Amino acid sequence: MNKEKDYIDQLIVSFLSGELNELQTGELKSWISQSEENEKYFMQYQEIWASSYSEDEKYIYDYNRAFERFRNRVSDYKNKAGQPYYTKMRNIYRYAAAVFVLGIVSYISFNAGEEKLFRSLSMIEIAAPAGGTSRLLLPDSTVVVLNGGSRLSYEQSFGVKNRKVELEGEAYFEVTKNKTKPFSVESHGIRVNVLGTKFNVQNYLDDNIASVSLMEGKVLLDNKFNSCQQMELEPGERAEFDKKTGILNKKKYDHIQNDKLWIEGYLIFDETPLSEVVRLLSRSYGVHISINNADMNDMRIVGRFNRNIQSINDIMSTLEATDKINYRTMGKEITIY
Repeated sequence: MNKEKDYIDQLIVSFLSGELNELQTGELKSWISQSEENEKYFMQYQEIWASSYSEDEKYIYDYNRAFERFRNRVSDYKNKAGQPYYTKMRNIYRYAAAVFVLGIVSYISFNAGEEKLFRSLSMIEIAAPAGGTSRLLLPDSTVVVLNGGSRLSYEQSFGVKNRKVELEGEAYFEVTKNKTKPFSVESHGIRVNVLGTKFNVQNYLDDNIASVSLMEGKVLLDNKFNSCQQMELEPGERAEFDKKTGILNKKKYDHIQNDKLWIEGYLIFDETPLSEVVRLLSRSYGVHISINNADMNDMRIVGRFNRNIQSINDIMSTLEATDKINYRTMGKEITIY
């Protein structure tokens, strides 16, 4: 029995760290669906896992060390069994904003009945900290990865009448197909409607352009500022929404998969304006970068980096080596001149 529990714990840890393959993911989902007890186990222990990470480990991931810490947290959790369950959950949630790479997974009973789910209609909100990412498993088994500084929210009744989520920021979705309950993403001016597909949405509040990139399947976009405009995407296409004009446009890209490489830590700049590079680096590393020479904003940058391997200073030094920029650092403040 202990060996079985250890194996399940390993599957949970591997899923949260993004190391689980498709076969093992199916095995974990099957185990969760076997009983309400399994669902509760998964729901409780993923919160413990989320709280076991610290800021000091942002750029280093050691599976064995992480797993051992997880087991220690489980032991601590059991020792506090006298506390009400929801009190313990609230205490754990306080640490969620500091989680890097490993996100909160919220798994609510999906088939437990409408009456049970409608008892509380409060929203569940998950946030990925600046400089990190969070991996989620929604109640319908849809996988979501949130980029740094992003928020995803949905009602506790998710999956009963609809599968609607709200997004601020950037997220990659692998949606479980359900013909009777289409999946939708609401995000500041646009709505993405899908059945089962893989796509990326980028829509931070300070962006002038929101985008939806489709990797697999098919999606239908609604322009919430212009009810007459709808747009269907095929794989390899990206829709861009201009927040100033309220217009949706569609483009075809040969390398659409690049739009989700941020999940693996990649930052790809292809003739990207320096002003946009600065915005992306600030989000990716949880720092504030400013340009004190407006003439430099449109400078085009080409490069490929990985934040899991390279520090912000590594990237800034590489940019400085082009002899086109200089920079100075003071704590988390970086100034380009």
